[in-house]
Amino acid sequence: MIGKAEQRETPEGKWLAEAEIEACRQELEASFLREKEIFEFKRAEILERLDQMEKNTLSEVDAERCTFENRRNDILSSLRAELEKRYETFLSQLRAEELVAELAQECVDSLLTCHAQVREGIA
Repeated sequence: MIGKAEQRETPEGKWLAEAEIEACRQELEASFLREKEIFEFKRAEILERLDQMEKNTLSEVDAERCTFENRRNDILSSLRAELEKRYETFLSQLRAEELVAELAQECVDSLLTCHAQVREGIA
């Protein structure tokens, strides 16, 4: 046992241990670098997939928005057509000349009544 202990303490024994430690350190460093490279590759893949998912989502949203805008425009167009139809029906049923004549007669009657009341008040 004394021989082994003495052998470790010799500069040659220390040199061998340091070389082993350095080899292990280099092996670990290489392993860490490989792992880091793998993780960076996976990260890049994930980011690429996320970008693609975002593009797909934006495309879907744009398509839905376009669909809804088209539907809205169809509804507004239909509403305008219905309002125009009702307005035309209203105008066709309107007895404008009769109503104007009736209103004019009411105005004349009102003026005559007012004039008669004023005359009576003067007399």
